Amino acid sequence: MPHELIIKLEAELELVEALEWHEKQLKGLGIRLFQEFNAVFDEIVTNPEYFQKKYGNIRIRYNL
Repeated sequence: MPHELIIKLEAELELVEALEWHEKQLKGLGIRLFQEFNAVFDEIVTNPEYFQKKYGNIRIRYNL
């Protein structure tokens, strides 16, 4: 059963701001960051139970 990833508006706006900032620092860097986020989002949607529960039902994906 496919899972749905919900990103709050505030988080989405913060991500866009971060992508724009990185792109201003170095052309292509914002795009690379966006690709990394998409890979993580895909990982979370595909295997949500893989991640440790940290706060109630909230699971955390640590960067290794």
